[in-house]
Amino acid sequence: MRLSILDRGVDLTDELRNLMERRLLFALARFDARIRRVTAVATHREDPQRGRQPSRCITVRLKSDIDIVTTHQEPDMATCIIRTAARAGRAVARAVKGLPNHQHPGCPGRREG
Repeated sequence: MRLSILDRGVDLTDELRNLMERRLLFALARFDARIRRVTAVATHREDPQRGRQPSRCITVRLKSDIDIVTTHQEPDMATCIIRTAARAGRAVARAVKGLPNHQHPGCPGRREG
């Protein structure tokens, strides 16, 4: 799994970058064999009612060429990171659950029919 963290218009501190990396690895590590790439983008979005808000977008590309996109907008960047990473983990779990299990004859765990 390749992990890319991008900041667009947001100055991410080393502490926030480390938090983002830890949370994404924690949420997605169990799906490592099925994930090709993870891209996390930190930006600010304009909200007409609340003004400028930190926003996060995480795109997970599975090896089956399925893209899973999760976003979250929150005043506190750390909370935004935590919630978006958790959403990404749940979304990948749902997507992987619907995919066929690609095991070949003779692999451990495969039941012969």
